[in-house]
Amino acid sequence: MLQGDFSTATLVSDELTIEASPTPTLANDSIFATRARLFIYTGLSVAILIRLLLTLSANFPLNDGGMFYVMIRNLQTSHYALPHFTSYNGMHIPFAYPPLAFYAAGFVADATHGSVFTILRLLPLLLDIAAIGAFALLARSILRSCDAAAVAAVAFSLLPHSVLWQIMGGGLTRGFGLLFALLAMHQGYELFARRVLWRAAPTAIFASLTVLSHPKMAWFLAYSLAIFFFWYGRNRKGILAASAVVVVTAGLTAPWWATVIAYHGLAPLLASVRSGSIPWGDLVGYALHFDISGESFFPIIGVFSILGIIWSIRSRQWFLISWLAVMIPLDSREYLTDTLVPVSLFVGIGIIEIVLPWLSRIERSRSPRWKGWTSSLVMTGLLCYAAIGMIAACGSTDVPLTNQDRSAMAWVSQETPSTSQFLIITGSPWWSSDRSAEWFPALTDRVSVATVQGSEWLSTKPFTERVTQYNDLQACADQSTACLDRWATRTDTVFNYVYVSKTTPIGASYGIDGGGVDSPHHFAIEFALKSDPHYTLVFENSATAIFKRQ
Repeated sequence: MLQGDFSTATLVSDELTIEASPTPTLANDSIFATRARLFIYTGLSVAILIRLLLTLSANFPLNDGGMFYVMIRNLQTSHYALPHFTSYNGMHIPFAYPPLAFYAAGFVADATHGSVFTILRLLPLLLDIAAIGAFALLARSILRSCDAAAVAAVAFSLLPHSVLWQIMGGGLTRGFGLLFALLAMHQGYELFARRVLWRAAPTAIFASLTVLSHPKMAWFLAYSLAIFFFWYGRNRKGILAASAVVVVTAGLTAPWWATVIAYHGLAPLLASVRSGSIPWGDLVGYALHFDISGESFFPIIGVFSILGIIWSIRSRQWFLISWLAVMIPLDSREYLTDTLVPVSLFVGIGIIEIVLPWLSRIERSRSPRWKGWTSSLVMTGLLCYAAIGMIAACGSTDVPLTNQDRSAMAWVSQETPSTSQFLIITGSPWWSSDRSAEWFPALTDRVSVATVQGSEWLSTKPFTERVTQYNDLQACADQSTACLDRWATRTDTVFNYVYVSKTTPIGASYGIDGGGVDSPHHFAIEFALKSDPHYTLVFENSATAIFKRQ
């Protein structure tokens, strides 16, 4: 029998029943239930296969991760004593980032005698796959139905933001954070909703691991547990359990945050918090856009989630709706990662409660000759469409730094003075985690004056100002060299070299010369620099042109 908060359908061998709901029982046969489960297993397999292909087809970490590479190397060099600063990009950045993922990557690299590059390529993949299992546990706990939880897990695995930012090199910390946050939510839900008090211990442990992994995932977990407490824990035992979780989490994470405060005070932590703020005008725009699934094409998974929302409203089940409603205002910068959880849960409800009964009725109304074709075609089409959408979302972002780019950076590290400062022109927007701009300082040990990564921990200049300066520099890609001079004057920046990428900007579909992500793409600034006597071309290959400023 259904014991949770949501009325869900259960697939059994002889019938599809909808328990604790006004909808009558729907007769069905075991073939329909077996076919539905088959597509669940197929969907999970396809989602994992796409992740494997994206990662294993590359010989370098996907997209970003340069700053994390340097921080892992800093830990190894210091024999795992927490450094005061990271050497990344010569910016004197406090080593204030939650360090658990860096310790784990360093230990694995040392234990296996492997390369940190290999760890940054493979470990995020493994963490992302593990997060699907952690979500399934949470879904089973909330929905109280194995079938609804399985459908929700398929939806979770096929939503673009469950993979887009998770399997790239920078997904190392996000991967640990999301995995531990989901495990903590599972334990926290059982703690407050089922009043199983011993769950306070694993909730605190997983919450501590989340805090030590990723700041945004820690915030996601914090307000989610607060929602759980508000709905289910407002009683004496709930208050005691919540207090215990907070105290134990603070104690277990104290060795990190107390060390950071002793080294640097509160300034880097406060600067990081401010870096995640979004203007209220943009916040209203996000809410009106109502993009809760982040799909590239028509949001079919989002439609199924809306069916689940409608069912929950009809059944007067408001818990998931309230959880989803607070996500955009509370985490406007990364809300699409947060909404993965309730949106996927709503998909499980919508498909089990509405779509499968509808398909069941169609199956029964058809002649035996055509029985089974309708549901099979619908499920196959939906699965293929969702898989294509996920590939499209990741295809232009989850790509590695090219071999030619790495060759150019190797030349820079060998042939330019160690004090050189570079402008990196790629045309890529900040939100895409520009792989060339971030990896350049890590692979060359030279300064990229406009790279944003790491500046969120600095209190000397507002993070939003740095993002604006970066975007203004990338706007020079299709202008003359005068744009670079104006930018340098306006930002009071000195530079010696200009590094111009020739690959299609991240997030763009095609270059001006046609072709795919890594096809030749020639910016106007490249030709302007070649014709300007104040600049000398010192290196060029198919991916990069490097100019020295006279």
